[in-house]
Amino acid sequence: RIPGIEVILMILFASIPFIYLHIRVILNKNKFIEQFPEALDLLSRALRSGHAFTSGMAMVAHHMEAPIKNKFGAIVGEVNFGLSVRDALMNMCDRVQITDLRFFAVAVMIQNETGGNVAEVMDNIGRILRERVTFRREVKTLTAEGRMSAVILIGLPIFMFFYLYGVNYD
Repeated sequence: RIPGIEVILMILFASIPFIYLHIRVILNKNKFIEQFPEALDLLSRALRSGHAFTSGMAMVAHHMEAPIKNKFGAIVGEVNFGLSVRDALMNMCDRVQITDLRFFAVAVMIQNETGGNVAEVMDNIGRILRERVTFRREVKTLTAEGRMSAVILIGLPIFMFFYLYGVNYD
């Protein structure tokens, strides 16, 4: 019997909720990144059809699925409670720490201050983000074999330890 196996198992089981939460955060971020170009397209179409920026964001919050729906809904709620669009966008950037979102917020703030075609900026950002998502998918596909080999090579010694420990206890 290995001394301290209870301590190791306790640490392992105590870390499961933290690992679960970390995985959920990563999945939520990835889904946000996947949905963001579509949300920008919807916002751009709303702006082109004559809606105000905040009502366009409300349309995104109404028509998209979570997590985009929740984040844009929070912006609309903050603006409705009296916060400026700039502050609401910066709050969203602080909540969702994604570089693409910060680019969007800065571009919107610059366009609001200087004037210009915000819908065209949304189209350009959406196109760039869509290309980045496509590129990430291609890289993930091309590196799948190497990643699987790494998982097997990392897991094999651990598996062999427990196998030999169970088979040849003495």
